[in-house]
Amino acid sequence: MRKIKLTGDKYIAELNKQLKQHEYFEEGMKFSAHPEGATGKDVEGYSISGPPDKIGVYAHVAHKVSNHYDWKDA
Repeated sequence: MRKIKLTGDKYIAELNKQLKQHEYFEEGMKFSAHPEGATGKDVEGYSISGPPDKIGVYAHVAHKVSNHYDWKDA
């Protein structure tokens, strides 16, 4: 199956969309562009913020998104 290619900004948006749909989502949890404040092709990856004991939720969401989407430069 071919993956849909998303820009860094849209990939981060998809991560956050699916994170909010996760059954263990809590307010304050989010994925952010890395480095901080980066946009477009300057996005090199992502970081997370929120409760550290929810690392498994972030990993689950990131894996799920990576199964359907690829990251591309803007």
